[in-house]
Amino acid sequence: MGEVAAAYVAGALSLEDATQVICHRGRLTKTTSGQGAMAMVELSFAQAQHALAGYEDRVSIAASNSPTSTVLSGDPAALRTIIEQLQRQDIFCRSVNIDFASHSPQMDPLRTDLLHALETCALVFLPDRCTQL
Repeated sequence: MGEVAAAYVAGALSLEDATQVICHRGRLTKTTSGQGAMAMVELSFAQAQHALAGYEDRVSIAASNSPTSTVLSGDPAALRTIIEQLQRQDIFCRSVNIDFASHSPQMDPLRTDLLHALETCALVFLPDRCTQL
């Protein structure tokens, strides 16, 4: 949702449109509640990619926040397994308090509904660049 706040501050969205984006996104992501999880791991992007080996179909890198901080997102059971493996290697991991897999392919099915809901917003969306919520 930081992107929406940035778009509002930059003048690309009115306050009303920014509110609509947040509300529509929240309504749609709520439909995936309980189906995903996220965790911050003290790994570089490349190290996180390596840690996901064998789980790429269920867990993805949601964000690379710094050279040693990466957020993973996806299937809760697969993510728990990855976290347990990393903790056995004394790698710091912390679950994100959320029950859906934001910034992951699990959000892709919501894309069409979100774009349809936001047709009235003043911001011009580029559908070929909107791949994840």
